[in-house]
Amino acid sequence: MDTESKIAQRPIFDEPISINFEKYDTKDVYTLISVDQSRVLSEPDIETITEICNQPLVYDFLFREKFKGRKYEYKDAEGFVKWAQEGWKNKTYFVFIIRNDKGEIVACSDIKSPNLDSAEIGYWASDKSSGVMTNAVKSLIGVAQKAGYKSLFGLVKPTNDKSSGVLNRNNFENVGLVTEDGEQYLKYFKEL
Repeated sequence: MDTESKIAQRPIFDEPISINFEKYDTKDVYTLISVDQSRVLSEPDIETITEICNQPLVYDFLFREKFKGRKYEYKDAEGFVKWAQEGWKNKTYFVFIIRNDKGEIVACSDIKSPNLDSAEIGYWASDKSSGVMTNAVKSLIGVAQKAGYKSLFGLVKPTNDKSSGVLNRNNFENVGLVTEDGEQYLKYFKEL
């Protein structure tokens, strides 16, 4: 396949995306929502993102090293929202927020590239919403499959058992340790 054909093959999403799913243990309803240009996130949403990204589990795995111990700040969340919308606008990566039945943001997930052959996914969740990510990722898999992705993978730090559990429950296969940017990760793979 030539380069032009590969570029032309991009995921096709029915935007905006809003998919309801149930939390597996309580049957509470949550919603997976694309953070595209049509979405306006409020000041309380940005404050919630800031709070969640400072919670120990999220902060330690995603931000401690990147920020050299500095707190995740409101301006970082504002930048994240702008960055998320740019990804949708440019069709280069695709960020989703997860809201509970009260409309509060409780988690986030993303597809990190437009590569239909194999794209990385990522996610984080509030420590107050334990158990929401398994079905959020299941919903994300459905969105990816419908958009034309052939496979997905996740990279998980070896000490992050919760994240590994999410992928295991969604039938991703652990294909072993890989090194990315000098860090070791467990790589999980799923054909769609």
